[in-house]
Amino acid sequence: MSEWGDQPDEGLRADANIVIRRENKQREGLIKERDALKDKLARVEFSAKTQKIITATIAEVKGKIHGATFAKKRYVMDKLDVQLVLRHDDAGRWLDGTCGLGDFRISVTSSARH
Repeated sequence: MSEWGDQPDEGLRADANIVIRRENKQREGLIKERDALKDKLARVEFSAKTQKIITATIAEVKGKIHGATFAKKRYVMDKLDVQLVLRHDDAGRWLDGTCGLGDFRISVTSSARH
C-alpha cells in the first residue's frame, strides 16, 4: 500500500491513502479490544470451588507427566496449546510463551555461551 502512495497518479494515491487510513483505524480498534480483553481476563476471580478443581487438575497433570514418554508430554503440550519463542537479547536468552493457561517468560541459562 505504501508503494501505491508514492505513485504519480493522484487518484490512485488518494485511493491508497483511504485504504491505508481504514486499515490503520481497524488495527487500532483491534488493539484496543485486545487490551480491554487482556485487562478483563487479568481481573477474573475464580470461586473457591473452581480454584480447588484447577489445583487438583494441575496436580494430576504433574503426576502423570513426571515419568511420561516424549509422545505423552507432546500430547499434553499440544492440548494446552503451548507456543514458545526463543529470544536473545543483551540480558540473556529467554523463552516467551503462551498457552491455554496464560502468558509466561522463562530465563534460559546455558553453560555454553554463544
